[in-house]
Amino acid sequence: PKSESRFGEALTDYRDEVYFSSKYESEDKPDKIKKDFERSMERMRTDYLDVAHMHSVETLEEVDTMFASGALATLVELKEQGVVRNIGITSHNNPQAMKLALERFDFDMCFQAANASKTPFIFEFELLGESNFEDVSLPVALEKGIGVLAFKITGQGRLIRKENETDKAPIEALIRYGLSLPTDGILLGLRSKEEIDFAVDLATNFTPMSKEEMEKWNKILAPNANAMTLHYLRPDYVDYGGWKTGIA
Repeated sequence: PKSESRFGEALTDYRDEVYFSSKYESEDKPDKIKKDFERSMERMRTDYLDVAHMHSVETLEEVDTMFASGALATLVELKEQGVVRNIGITSHNNPQAMKLALERFDFDMCFQAANASKTPFIFEFELLGESNFEDVSLPVALEKGIGVLAFKITGQGRLIRKENETDKAPIEALIRYGLSLPTDGILLGLRSKEEIDFAVDLATNFTPMSKEEMEKWNKILAPNANAMTLHYLRPDYVDYGGWKTGIA
């Protein structure tokens, strides 16, 4: 709520230049979604959303739930009314669930967790599966013409190399990898002007990675991915509050 209110206050005069989105859970009932939607519109001082997401669909059961609960049907209804422009779906750690969802419904866009380790990072202290969005669900989106944004490209920050961590990668390599995927863009968590300037400069002067360069980073990062989910237990762990120390 606070962030929506802040966006509304700051961006009222720039509504046509920004892209507002919100998210709803697969088990949400229609009345709850409509009530939450109206509150979001009030806080963001707008009369439409650019995209409404079915958020964090992580199991095959949740794919069924978004149909059975009426949640997805409610977003379709809002789109038909013109107050939602696009319907999206996000998944953090289950490519199979994303694949099934995309096969069953023609979403306008999706957020898929993809990065140079080909590992969908999200939860600490949890072993990771062997499948990945890049190979499993991304091809379905591309085949159906569904828009794709890649997120978690830094693996929740765990893939960013600090000093001599040979099992990690420089932030610029992680961003270039994300931009080299066959997607429509990437999401970055930017916490300072320095990080914004760095990312804009990298995107402006972007050169795609070759297939060989991308595979090189896969081979370096993938074998260490499970260990990185336990990064808080590493003796050298330091919470530096962002990825700015990776800029060098």
